Amino acid sequence: MTNSLHSKCKRCGKEFSSSTCPYCTVTGLDLEALLAEEGLTLNPEMPAEDEVPVALVDTVTGKPLPVLAPVCKVGRDVTNDIVIAGDRSLSRYHFQIRVWGDEYFIEDCGSRNGTFLNGSPISTPRKLANGDVVSAGMSRYTFALKSTGNHGSTESALDSLIAPAKEHDAESDCETAPQPDLIVKYAPPTSERSQLSEQSKEAWRNGPAAGPITEPAGMRGAYPEWSKQFIPPEVAKLNEERERMLAFIEKAQRDLHDLETRIANGGMFSADLLCDEGDALTSRIKEVFTSIGWKTDWSNSNHMEMTLKHDGKVEAVLRVVCCGKEPPMTELEALVNQQAVVWCQFTYEPKGILVLQQSPSLSPEQRPPLSRDFSESAAKKKLSVVTTPQLFTIYRLLNGGNGDKDYIKQLLFTTNGLMPGFTPVRDSMA
Repeated sequence: MTNSLHSKCKRCGKEFSSSTCPYCTVTGLDLEALLAEEGLTLNPEMPAEDEVPVALVDTVTGKPLPVLAPVCKVGRDVTNDIVIAGDRSLSRYHFQIRVWGDEYFIEDCGSRNGTFLNGSPISTPRKLANGDVVSAGMSRYTFALKSTGNHGSTESALDSLIAPAKEHDAESDCETAPQPDLIVKYAPPTSERSQLSEQSKEAWRNGPAAGPITEPAGMRGAYPEWSKQFIPPEVAKLNEERERMLAFIEKAQRDLHDLETRIANGGMFSADLLCDEGDALTSRIKEVFTSIGWKTDWSNSNHMEMTLKHDGKVEAVLRVVCCGKEPPMTELEALVNQQAVVWCQFTYEPKGILVLQQSPSLSPEQRPPLSRDFSESAAKKKLSVVTTPQLFTIYRLLNGGNGDKDYIKQLLFTTNGLMPGFTPVRDSMA
């Protein structure tokens, strides 16, 4: 192994004084000999900027950072494929870009402050498109893809974004290149480098994506611990203000997350109740009858059967039926059998309620009416039949403060056959 303290990179030809070349991340190992043993060869030349097929282009400086590895890791640690040492808001291993066929995907590596794609946080791998903006910490990059074959036309974001930087290559030759720990990437763009694409200009004007602040920008970790005893009083006050602001931001983020959850839940409620035929449907039905005031328990033997209790007493048994035009008469008999089971156990007969999910592919006003034979048969057996559109209207009224729980419960107990009223209107499903 060659001396790693004073080495000359075999690939890019630049000198460096660490174990890894900071310009192309090649170590002092004799890679050519190692690869030759496996029957492989190593291209000793790094691709020129105009030959780089994929890169992350710094939206401030316009400098492209080539994406060369099949799994290209980005972060502060020197073992990453792309090392960004000047941004302390980045994690040691912040995010990575994976190549899958001729497509590229970005995923967060469990970073503290998160990774954002076009302003949206990512929690799962997301496909990258030409011109996408990636935000990590205080850093912002444009994903630039030089078209080859399946990627579309030969014009690309990479061609347009690295062009301004090429005019200044003479300023950054290998003799004056900074060491990794001295890289400063976050000065405002100079006039010469302001000729970025319109998308990059917009990204610079917007600033970094919002995210939690986890590190103060004041004292560096390299200073000894004892020096913190001599922090001026005004800095201590600023730290207190910072803590109050962080607490406010944390609460606001929790409130926002709760609000977004409620919005998503409300948006899915009507779809689950009116269109589903499985567990989502039965879960929503349970919510409706719980809001009326019953304690609900699903049957251990049939997930479409439920008991409705109040003060420990089984007041009603419920059966969910999903069908096309009309349920078979055997469903009424099955509900009567449920009533008989409770009667044998407690010596009293509960009310039988049949919840009907009928033709879920049709809107409520398009669903066919029940036949007279089915309605009369349910009435003779003293069973109450209620449809899922009616349940949705009941739930909407109760949550809006316009529904009377006692009246609804009484109506369910006194109805024999199809329960009247509670026809849904279109604005309730908007």
